[in-house]
Amino acid sequence: MSKRRNFLSSEAGNFTMMLALAMPVAIVAVGMALDYGSLSQTRSKLQGAVDAAVLFAARSYRDTGSLMSASDVEQFIKANYAGDLRGIKIKKVGNDIVIEAGSRKSSIFSGFVDGSAKDVEVTSAANIGEVTDIEVVMVLDNTYSMVTDDKIGSLRTVAKSFVDTMFEAENPYTTVKIGLVPFTNHVNVGLANRSQPWMTVPADTSSTSFQCHMKRDVVSKANCRMETYSYDGVSYQAETCDYTYGPEYEVCENVTNEEKWYGCAGSRQTPFNLQDPYASKPFPGLMNTWCGAELKTLTKNKADLTAAIDAMNANGETYISTGVMWGWRVISNAAPFEDGIKVTGANKNRVKKIMLLMTDGDNQKSAQLPDPWHWGSDLTQADQWTKQACANVRADEIDVYAITFGKDVSVSGKSVMSACAGAPDRYYDAANAAALDAAFQDIAAKVTQLRLTN
Repeated sequence: MSKRRNFLSSEAGNFTMMLALAMPVAIVAVGMALDYGSLSQTRSKLQGAVDAAVLFAARSYRDTGSLMSASDVEQFIKANYAGDLRGIKIKKVGNDIVIEAGSRKSSIFSGFVDGSAKDVEVTSAANIGEVTDIEVVMVLDNTYSMVTDDKIGSLRTVAKSFVDTMFEAENPYTTVKIGLVPFTNHVNVGLANRSQPWMTVPADTSSTSFQCHMKRDVVSKANCRMETYSYDGVSYQAETCDYTYGPEYEVCENVTNEEKWYGCAGSRQTPFNLQDPYASKPFPGLMNTWCGAELKTLTKNKADLTAAIDAMNANGETYISTGVMWGWRVISNAAPFEDGIKVTGANKNRVKKIMLLMTDGDNQKSAQLPDPWHWGSDLTQADQWTKQACANVRADEIDVYAITFGKDVSVSGKSVMSACAGAPDRYYDAANAAALDAAFQDIAAKVTQLRLTN
């Protein structure tokens, strides 16, 4: 009796029995988990391949006006997905191109439970009509510092490559127009605009008169040495001496005085200096002032734009705000230039307006208001007005992409340009020509890329 009682009360074999009963359940659970992970991975890979295919198909539709065939879509997906494919469908729904695709994933464990493979189905859509018009104005530093390391030459090459990429995005559904504003401490608005109501320019004059004045000649020099000077933030050396002058004497001769306009525009009085429209407040023409290559209004003519880029040359000093303001005027639809599309609620999602702003240095000059010239030295004001000008541009539904180029932009200068962009992914710091080209091309890709809608 005691042996039977001991046997009935013993627990020595319970664990083994419980383990034997639980093992099949655990194996199936692990297998199901592995199957789920495998199916998720298959879905992810298929979704990526279909996403790529629908973007390609949307671009093809915009270029040709017709849908790709399901067989062509299948071949494109197969280039990015090695698994089983079935049920390929492509259709146009409104302004979206939609692709559906399926795949069958065999499963040992799930198949053991329910006796069937698992189907994976994905859908992706890309919009073909969201953007129909792209307007870009390139606001590019043409100051003297661009001479160093032939940065001006690199800029010409990069800008032309950008233009090529942008115009390649044109198709029956998308138009592209590009403008150009080379800037120094002033901007050249073009001699042809002299008589426009939004400019006020004195007449060119030339007069010659017989004048006498006192003169002294240098008779000797001593203590000659090389002194370091700076122009547009670039250091250079020049000889300086202590001069000894002879006695004064009178010189009489014909003296010609000329007043000539070379296309340079100055600033209007505040607050119009940081505003876009003409608004019956004309811009002052600056006499006897050089200001670099002429700006180019928005155009679809690639040859004209390329010629304007080739005409860029490096001279003058840096005042970024004036470049930003004339860039805004080029891309807007208000006078002085009225080539831009007016962004309204009805077309807000169908128009992209972009300002690409590039400089290789800090502000070196400021406005001199109430005088219209930009030869001032208040660089704190110059930085503040540059940031405010960019903020005003962004508030007008224009995206600003800002680039600093080279090794001579200070931390403060980079901060100003970053603030101009208004978003971290719209500011680029390009240390060299290759990085500058990469920045321009990345901006082009962001501006022209199609968007997945599902």
